[in-house]
Amino acid sequence: MSDRVDLKVGFRCNNYCHFCVQGDKRERLPAKPEDELVRSLEEGRAGGAVGVVITGGEPTLHKQIVKIAKTARARLHVDPGAEQRPHLLLRGLLQAPHRRRRQRIRALAARLDGEDPRLPDRCARRLHADGVRDAQPQEAQAAGDHQLGDHEGQLPRPARPRAPARRAWRRPVPVRLHAHERPRRREQGVADRAQEPHRAVRQARPRRGHQGGPDRHDRGHPVLPDGRLREVRGRADHPAHAHLRRRLRHPGLHAHAHRRGQEPRPALRRVRLAFPLRGAVARVPRPVRLGRVRAGEEGLVRTERLLVLVLTRRCDRKCGYCPQGFDDADMSEGALDAALDGLLPRMAPPARVKLFGGEPLLRPDLVKRALDRLAAVAPRTPVELPTHGKGLPAVEALLARRPEVEVFVSRPDAWAARLPGVVHNFLIPPGEAPAATAGRLAAARKLGYVRFNFLPAYFVAWTPEQLKGLASVFAGLRLVLGRWAAAGAPAEVVNLSRRSSTPLYNDGLVVDADGEVYSSNLVLAEAVRPHRRLLRLGSAVDPGRLAARPAADAAQVLQDSFPAEVLASTRAADAELTAFCRALEEVRA
Repeated sequence: MSDRVDLKVGFRCNNYCHFCVQGDKRERLPAKPEDELVRSLEEGRAGGAVGVVITGGEPTLHKQIVKIAKTARARLHVDPGAEQRPHLLLRGLLQAPHRRRRQRIRALAARLDGEDPRLPDRCARRLHADGVRDAQPQEAQAAGDHQLGDHEGQLPRPARPRAPARRAWRRPVPVRLHAHERPRRREQGVADRAQEPHRAVRQARPRRGHQGGPDRHDRGHPVLPDGRLREVRGRADHPAHAHLRRRLRHPGLHAHAHRRGQEPRPALRRVRLAFPLRGAVARVPRPVRLGRVRAGEEGLVRTERLLVLVLTRRCDRKCGYCPQGFDDADMSEGALDAALDGLLPRMAPPARVKLFGGEPLLRPDLVKRALDRLAAVAPRTPVELPTHGKGLPAVEALLARRPEVEVFVSRPDAWAARLPGVVHNFLIPPGEAPAATAGRLAAARKLGYVRFNFLPAYFVAWTPEQLKGLASVFAGLRLVLGRWAAAGAPAEVVNLSRRSSTPLYNDGLVVDADGEVYSSNLVLAEAVRPHRRLLRLGSAVDPGRLAARPAADAAQVLQDSFPAEVLASTRAADAELTAFCRALEEVRA
C-alpha cells in the first residue's frame, strides 16, 4: 500500500482549460463531504500511511482547506503536504484581477501561517514572490523571519525583489499605415515573415535623432495601467516603421489609412491600429478555415475515411459480453472542436464520423455540439451514433430532424424504431437456439426495425458445440431474410458495407476522451490498455503532425492483448459471420 493518502477535496476549479478531462465533475462534485475525507484518512492510517497529498481541481479554493489540513495532521500525526506543481497550487489565485488576487493571497497566507502546512519549497517561493512576505500579520512580522513555509526541513525564503520604477507614461500617437504597401529593402534588418510565422516581431521606437535601425534595448510592458495596449509612437513614414508595412499584410487584418495628399481606397475598411510596446507588432491570429484542405498540400490529406470521437468513457449499463474498459473521463468541448476542425478536413472522401463511448448519450450536450459543428463544417457527412437506447428521449427532437445520423440501438424499442436511419445491433450470445434467435429477429421487425447489424459475442470463449450452433443460427437467419425479401419487404444487413482489420472494432482516426489520436478504437478494450501506446498517432490539437501509421498494426496488438483460446474462438465466430454475409451477397447478386 502507498505510504501517502491521496486526499481529493473536490473538483472545484476557476480555470476552465480547453482540454481538461474533468468534464462536468467541477459542477457535480465541487467539494467532497467531510465524512468521506475523514474515512479516507482513517483508511490510510490503518494501512500505515505517513503522509497526505491534498489534490483536486483547485485545492486552495476549498472553503475548509485549513480545517482539512488540521484534521489530517491530527489523524495521521504528521504534517500534511500539498504536493502539486506551483502553477497548479496557485492557479485559482493567479487568475483573479490584481487587487482581488492580493487580498486572497493575504487571506490564505494568514490562515495557513498558523497551521504551518508542509508545502514544497518551490511552492513557498512562488507564494513569496507574489507578495506574501509583506502580507503577513504584523505580529508575525515582528516575531522574526518566520514566514509561510519557513520551518524545519525547508529552505529560507529569498528576499522579495524590488519592483522596478515605472517610467512616465505619455499619450500614444496613433499611426496610420497602408496595409497594401510593399515592404522596404531587407537591408534594414527586418526578418522575413515566412521564416517566423508564429512569432511577434518586437521592434522598439527609434531614439531621438536616430535615423538608422531600431533601438532593440528600449523595451517595456505592452499593457498600459488601464489595461489597454500601447500604440506605436512616432511618424508613420519613419524608416524604423518599415517593418509595420510588411507585417500588416495579413489575410485576417484589412487596415487602411491615408498618407499626406492621398485619399483612402474605398475597397478597404479603415480601422484604428493599436500595437503593444512602443513599436512591437502584435501577432494577428489567422482565421480558422472550415473548408476541406486542398488535396495538393503535402502531408495534410490522409487515407482514413472514419473519424471516431470518444465523447465519454462512462457507461451506465454493464453488458455481459462487452469487452470495453470504462472510467470517469469525458471529452472536453475544446478537444471536440479541434478534432472536427483539424482532422475531418484531412480525411479521404467520403468521410464518416462516429460518436462513440462508453455511452455517448450520457453527454447529450457533446452530441448536440458535434452535430451542430458538423452542420457548419460538412453538412452532408454521415454520422453514426451507437447507444443502448436509454438516453434517446433526451435527444429526440435533435435526431428527428437529422436524417444523416444513423442511430445503432442495441436494445430494441418501439420509439427508437421511428428514427430515420435507425439500425438494430443484433447480438447473438453463445449457446442460443436457432429458433429463439429467429423469434427475436421477428419481434424486432414487428417493432419497425428494417436495418440490422448482426454481432456474435466477441472476445468470449466459444466451445466447438456453440460454434456449430452459431452456424445453424446464421442459416436460420438467412431463411428468415429470404422470406421477407420474397414477400416484398426486404431487410437491410448493414454488415455488408462494413470492413475492418479486427473483429468488432473499427480502423480510422480515433480521438480518445483526452484528445489523443489512435489508429483504431481497439484501444478502448480493457485488455488492450497496456498496449494502447503502440496505436497512438498524435494529438488532436496538432493534426498536422500526426504519424502516417502507428508503431504496430491493430492485428498484432490484438494478438498480444487477449488469451490465445479467447482469440481463436472470437476469430471462429467472426468467420461464421463472414460466411453469412458472403452468402447474402451471392443471393443479392
